[in-house]
Amino acid sequence: MREFNVYSNSKGSSGAVKNGWCWPAFFFGSFWSLFSGFLIAALFMLPLEFILNFAAGVVSDEQRRYGPEDATRVIGGAIALAFIIIRLIYGAQGNKWRRARYLRRGFEFRGTVRAANKADAVRQYG
Repeated sequence: MREFNVYSNSKGSSGAVKNGWCWPAFFFGSFWSLFSGFLIAALFMLPLEFILNFAAGVVSDEQRRYGPEDATRVIGGAIALAFIIIRLIYGAQGNKWRRARYLRRGFEFRGTVRAANKADAVRQYG
């Protein structure tokens, strides 16, 4: 059982957001934000992740071609650290962003329930 915050609006629509870590946001990063409707985050993070991915490829090619020198190790480590930090931010904040979006769209917080999934959480509160 997981803990969910349940939201509803005056039109009778309801939704639930799991409290805690957001695994889809952690694993899929900017693609998660794009498909979850967080377009501003996606527009900012997709190019950043693309640039980091390109830079990682360049560093990897340099290491293969010339051997692992100190400079390429440091740069490669910094790129990897940046990727990890980005994904940790997504995982930690993803569900908070979803809750904030419900409130921005006029939904009201109704309560917190323990349920197996979102649909069960909405049914329990409903």
